[in-house]
Amino acid sequence: MIRKICFVLCFALIGNGSRAQSPQQIVDSLKQRLKTERDSRKLPAIYADLTWYYANISTDSAVAYGKKALAFAQKSKQNKAIGQAYSDLGAVYLAKGNFVLAKKYYRLSLGIRTQLHDREGMASNWSNIGGVYQRQQVLDTAMIYYLKALRYYESKQNEKYTDFLKNNIGVLYEDMRNYPKAIAIYKEVADYRRQTGQELQLAMAYNNLGNVCKKTKAYGEAENYFKQSIVLSRKAGDSLILGNTYNNLGSLYNAMKSAKAIATLQQGQRILERVNSDADLALIQFSLAKAYAIQKDFTKAKNTYLKSIRMMQALDEQEYIASMYLELIPIYANLNLPESASYYTEKYKELQNKNIENQVAFETAELETKYQAEKKQKLLLEKEAEARQKNAQLLLLGVFTTFVGLVGWLIYRQQKLKNRQLEQESQLKLAISKIETQNKLQQQRLDISRDLHDNIGAQLTFIISSVDNIKYGFEIENPNLNSKLDRISNFTKSTIVELRDTIWAMNSSAILFEDLKLRIMNFIEKAKKAQESIQFTFEIDADLSRLELPSIVGMNVYRTIQESINNAIKYANAKQVDITIKSNGDQIDIKVSDDGIGFDIGDTSTGNGLLNMKKRIREIGGDFKLQSQIGEGTTVMASFPKPKSI
Repeated sequence: MIRKICFVLCFALIGNGSRAQSPQQIVDSLKQRLKTERDSRKLPAIYADLTWYYANISTDSAVAYGKKALAFAQKSKQNKAIGQAYSDLGAVYLAKGNFVLAKKYYRLSLGIRTQLHDREGMASNWSNIGGVYQRQQVLDTAMIYYLKALRYYESKQNEKYTDFLKNNIGVLYEDMRNYPKAIAIYKEVADYRRQTGQELQLAMAYNNLGNVCKKTKAYGEAENYFKQSIVLSRKAGDSLILGNTYNNLGSLYNAMKSAKAIATLQQGQRILERVNSDADLALIQFSLAKAYAIQKDFTKAKNTYLKSIRMMQALDEQEYIASMYLELIPIYANLNLPESASYYTEKYKELQNKNIENQVAFETAELETKYQAEKKQKLLLEKEAEARQKNAQLLLLGVFTTFVGLVGWLIYRQQKLKNRQLEQESQLKLAISKIETQNKLQQQRLDISRDLHDNIGAQLTFIISSVDNIKYGFEIENPNLNSKLDRISNFTKSTIVELRDTIWAMNSSAILFEDLKLRIMNFIEKAKKAQESIQFTFEIDADLSRLELPSIVGMNVYRTIQESINNAIKYANAKQVDITIKSNGDQIDIKVSDDGIGFDIGDTSTGNGLLNMKKRIREIGGDFKLQSQIGEGTTVMASFPKPKSI
């Protein structure tokens, strides 16, 4: 994430033209212009520039100026300025790590620029939205947006913006662990920026190169790149990039087990505190905690991890929170605290026992006082009259019996409290055990998906490469053999797509309907290319976009729609295929219909595809219906309950 902050900020520059390289000086100059400017129509542009340059100094101030730019642009009805204000706000929220608001403002900007037919502005928004998806690790969607922007800039022979896009594509290769390809692209980007004198952008390229070198254990090269980046970003006066570069350098020292990590990360932390970027501060706390642990300062490591966890919870960064929970396990072990829950349980026991002991001692002292008072009263009565001695003895006996009874009741009460405490401890241990089991299951899911991607995915890619080498290396003239090789290659490519879908579902505890919608649209686009004679329509209710589905529900819905479309393409001879997803009260209704040749539902030879669709929908508690007659097309209908919570 440290690396990706740098490259996304680099991309955000596209939407703002060619601006100067000294943020603080330009901010001061712009503030002076605000005091003297009399033309209200020029104010949105000044506020927009202040928004941009404050993004590198203070993100809170940048948000304030961005909202002022938007308000003045809306008041003066300058649509182009409104689109720019939305784009600038998207960039600032992206710098703050708020992906939801960043995506919202970028899409608002895209809507305005589409209405204005502003192709350059639209390309800027495509690249920025791609950057948001890339930071969210939705790599397929990120690539779609990047390629749309890249096609535009290449058509305009715009080398500068093409460079930014290539940089992000290099990051995609890095995420896919194709490190040689990533390094080659990063060096190409760095050479261009060095030749064109783009020092701040060159600093970002050096950050990317340093991170890849660290992953390949070329520590000396990585350190050299990071130090060059520090010199360039300090010279440019960019605190955000400078602070993150110190984070990268400190993380490198962590990998090298070097004691220099702590001082390096603390210096970066002081810089980022001035920028006030929550996401960056949380990340550098994460790195600093790891540095303390490596140097065996386990108390500081524990406290710093807990501080970073609180910050990450506010940002909803579940991936990083899970990593830090994992890192905390050996920390507590070295502190003789196997788990924080057990530690606080022991503290709770000590406190409760102490409270019970104090309460028993207090009530016993009160009873003892009463007993002594009664005893004195008895002695006084004995002196006054021997005739009343028997009554006094009975009274003493009664007091003594009461005292014994109260002491017995206190002992019983203490035991009852201890039993309740033991029961609560048992419930806590059970809850902790469940959490540990869930963590282990989640780790197993991640390990399995990683193995699928690294092993099976690589093997399938090797098969495709081998088939292509056979076809083009041996000049096969036998058309049947050539066709057979094509089928093997196409089948393997389809298997890779399904494998990626499976990994996508396994890595997600919940799937946004928006992401499901994009995957369905991607599949339809591929279907259009495969069958150009078929027209597709896809309609989905807008209020479903933010709905979260459990991963198994999202995967079953996607596979059902995919199977329905495949059947229409392969067997129906259809000219039109319509897909609709509607919200219907507490239900979600799906319908896939075609105008094809239809078939006899009673015919049992229709295959396993329909049975698989019915099984998938029933697995998620839904209903499945199929309508078809020969010559009248086919309609697949499914409905399932909306999930109440994930």
